[in-house]
Amino acid sequence: MSPLIPSLTLVLAGLTGTAEAADDGMLTAPDPFLARKVDMPVHLAHAILVKAIPDRDATITDAPEEILLTFNEGVGNDFLALAVVDGEGKRVDNHDARLDFTDRSKLRTSVSRLTPGRYMVRYRVLSADGHVVSGKYFFQVQNP
Repeated sequence: MSPLIPSLTLVLAGLTGTAEAADDGMLTAPDPFLARKVDMPVHLAHAILVKAIPDRDATITDAPEEILLTFNEGVGNDFLALAVVDGEGKRVDNHDARLDFTDRSKLRTSVSRLTPGRYMVRYRVLSADGHVVSGKYFFQVQNP
């Protein structure tokens, strides 16, 4: 029997078509070398932005009262940052970035009244594996 594939190796083997189902329903790699070469526990992966409100590159007519980012895992308070900047480079968030009390994968900040224009959202979070992850995206507000 082939060795069991842990964590990320499972996904990679599945994508390459090299994973097989064993009698117990577990996926296995037919090549033990593959399993050893790409094995990386999922808890060592960085936080990934999976959802944003407003969404990336969205054009909206109803200006939001807050920006809400959702990551694939809970993130830490250290190095936490979330800023919203208008087209002139001025911050329009209320400097109140915070994690959700019940779901640490959700980061939010309130914003002042947004006028029509292009906005940039910049974020920085601490992943569960201890790495700082940062990124940015844009959205646009238009008149209704």
